[in-house]
Amino acid sequence: MITLRKVDKRNIWSIVRLKVHDEQQSFVATNTESMLQAYTTMTEGGVALPFGIYDEESLIGFVMFGYG
Repeated sequence: MITLRKVDKRNIWSIVRLKVHDEQQSFVATNTESMLQAYTTMTEGGVALPFGIYDEESLIGFVMFGYG
């Protein structure tokens, strides 16, 4: 089953190391950039919701929702 899990100290480094295929790089920010954006958004009073995407126990992706 596919699930979303909050980014935390247990999974952040695995998420940061995820990469997209070369031909997809121009479409999305790196996960490192997204984590920095989440941090600055939250420290400025906005909302950022970063999640790891898991297939059972295997990390397969990253998604982030945010506003503010």
